[in-house]
Amino acid sequence: MPRPRKPQPNDAHPILNLEKLLDIHGVMEYLSVSRQTVYMLIDQEGLPVVRVGAQLRFIPSSVQRWLLSRQGTA
Repeated sequence: MPRPRKPQPNDAHPILNLEKLLDIHGVMEYLSVSRQTVYMLIDQEGLPVVRVGAQLRFIPSSVQRWLLSRQGTA
């Protein structure tokens, strides 16, 4: 059985990628939804969020993966 490959410095990782984080307004615009809907998506639908102190921040690639994983659900 082959050994697992060691992570390499250039391997993609959302945090190490140093993407510019979105704030609540950025996610509202990206998803074309209201503030209330963003909070509902966090609480009930698993929209990924990072808390920085009292602030909410969103990693764009995580939001995109979450959105793509929901394709075809209604």
